[in-house]
Amino acid sequence: GGDDGQWWSNKIETPVFFPINDADFSSIAAPGAVDSKDSLYNLVAVANHKGGIAGGHYFSYVRAPYDGEWYHLNDNVVKPMKQAQIVSEAAYLPFYVKKQASTTPTTTSTTS
Repeated sequence: GGDDGQWWSNKIETPVFFPINDADFSSIAAPGAVDSKDSLYNLVAVANHKGGIAGGHYFSYVRAPYDGEWYHLNDNVVKPMKQAQIVSEAAYLPFYVKKQASTTPTTTSTTS
C-alpha cells in the first residue's frame, strides 16, 4: 500500500535480475553470519506467476540435481528449457542452495 491508504491494484511486472550461479549474498547477510569466502549459492528453482493480482497461474523452473539441466514444470507437464529463460518478468521467488566447499583430496602416507 501507499502512504495515502491506497493499495496497489496492479501486479508489478518489472523484471528483476537475480544471479543463477555463484551468487554472493555476503553483502546483505547479517554481520558475522557468513564467511565471505564461503558464501556462494547456486539457484536451484524459481516459482513463477503469470496473471494479475486477483488471479493467475503458478509454475516452476527447477534445476535437476543429477545433471544440472533446467526443467519447466507446469501442472502435469515437465519439459526441458534453456538456462537463458530462467530470469523473466514472471519470476516470483528464487530458491538457492549453498555451494559445497571444494575439498582437496588429502594423501596419507603410511609407514611400516
